[in-house]
Amino acid sequence: MKLAHVLLLAMVACSKRNDPVALCRDIEKAGAASACAKSAVPGSPWQGATSAAVFNEPGTNAHKGTVLVYSDEEKFRAARKYAQEHGATVAAKMRVYVRDDTRTIVTLDVGYADADRVEKALDLIVLAAPPPPAQTALATAVPTATATATATATATATATETPSLVGAMITLADSDWIVLEARDAGKELKSNSEFVDEKKETSGRFIQVRYKVTNKTSKEQMILDRPKIVDQKGRQFGPVDMETFYVPKKGKTIGLDTLQPSLPKEYWTVIEVPADSKSLAFRVHGFDLLGATRDVELGL
Repeated sequence: MKLAHVLLLAMVACSKRNDPVALCRDIEKAGAASACAKSAVPGSPWQGATSAAVFNEPGTNAHKGTVLVYSDEEKFRAARKYAQEHGATVAAKMRVYVRDDTRTIVTLDVGYADADRVEKALDLIVLAAPPPPAQTALATAVPTATATATATATATATATETPSLVGAMITLADSDWIVLEARDAGKELKSNSEFVDEKKETSGRFIQVRYKVTNKTSKEQMILDRPKIVDQKGRQFGPVDMETFYVPKKGKTIGLDTLQPSLPKEYWTVIEVPADSKSLAFRVHGFDLLGATRDVELGL
């Protein structure tokens, strides 16, 4: 085989390794996926990915999966570490797989029927997965009195909590939050970077929020479920793509930051809402995916 041909094959292999859609197609060829398509990178803790693709469960389309590719080794390791250290929490919502040599992470909705074939198609290893069905059934059938009491108390608190106001301290079991300010930024946002010229435009409006969060636990934490805006219809909206370029200049976004114990950190976020969204509230969430949430009225 000629050297040029060998080099060409190597380049194609490398390109495929860094292309989440191409990797998704491999899952599709194995009969374990359908409708592969390029996607925006989802929120924390996967935000450091370079690119992403989404796919459906074949046949039913009842569940979805995501392929994430990382060019930055440090960000890949941070995402991998989070999934490992918070395995039980993450597994409540998804299965997480990894392949280290290609810096690839694959997530599947809980209940995805072809999980085993997805795993084999890309030679993945499991980072987080729900317990076997028999174990789940046993846990459901014989809940402990403590778990039942805790769930009841949490549900009651969530249903009766009154939204707080901007500037007030929000106290959760594992963290303290303060919304410092909220701005209606209008229908157009210009980049804060000389290297990114792209403007963001909307038929609705952009909301910029500055907030402070303090980790009250005894170990470092990451925010898995980032703050959102909720409107009068109960619709929830997350940060815009590439939000770091659309906050006020020198403002910082949370990204994949690790929060050290007892050290307050201040961040900005930018969220797009429709024109008919009113009575906006900023929803904050504890570090645990199943933890408590609280709302802050923004007055916007």
